[in-house]
Amino acid sequence: MRSKNIRVVVLSLVLGLWVNNSEAQGIFNSLPGLSSMGQASTVTDPAGYFSAVISTSFFTCVFLPGNVQCTGVLPVSAQLSVQVSDVPTAATAALVALNALEQYENLANFKLLQNTKTVIDQIPAIVQTFAYNELNSVDRPVWMQILSAVQGSKLITVQIQCRSRTCAEYKAGIDQVFSTLQIAPLDKAGMPVKAKLKSQNKGPTLYSVIKGLEF
Repeated sequence: MRSKNIRVVVLSLVLGLWVNNSEAQGIFNSLPGLSSMGQASTVTDPAGYFSAVISTSFFTCVFLPGNVQCTGVLPVSAQLSVQVSDVPTAATAALVALNALEQYENLANFKLLQNTKTVIDQIPAIVQTFAYNELNSVDRPVWMQILSAVQGSKLITVQIQCRSRTCAEYKAGIDQVFSTLQIAPLDKAGMPVKAKLKSQNKGPTLYSVIKGLEF
C-alpha cells in the first residue's frame, strides 16, 4: 500500500529550528539561560491512549480525547501536540514516515536531517527531523521533529515547533516530554488498556535515541 493513500493526522513534536547538521550539534547545551522546569505533572490522554509529563513552565495545553494541543509560554514561541489518529491496518511507522516526508518535502529549502527508528513501550516508532524556511524566507527558519508510532489501527504522533536560535529555551521541557512518553497497549477491540498505561516496559527514551543528532 502506498503511503500517499494513507490519510492521517500526524502525532508529532514540531520544533522550529533552521540549522545544518554541524550547527545542530550541541545547540541546546551551548546556549545560556535555559528556563527551570518548575511545576510539571503527568498528562494522561482523556481517551487513555498515551501519557507524558508536561511542565507548565513551558507549555499551556488544551486536552481533548486523543488530542493534546500545547502552546509555549516563554517569550519565544513554540507549539507542541500529541495526537491519536486512525490509520489503515496495513499502516506501519515506516509508511507514515514516508507519507510525512512527501507532505513536507516541497517546502522552501527543505532538508531531511534525521530518520531514526526507535521503540516506545515496545511499539515501533520513527523520529524524523526536518528543516525548512517558513513563507520561503531565509529570515524565518523552522526545524520540525515528528515522532510516529503505530500499533494496530492507531497512529500516535508527537510534534513540536519553535524558531531557530530560540529552541534552546525549551530544551528541558522538550526532553521531559520525550523521556516520559508512554503509550497504552490495545485490547482485542483496539481500545486502550488504561490500567496498563503507567506500567509498560519502556524501550529507550527518545532523548537517548536522538541525542547528538538534532541538537
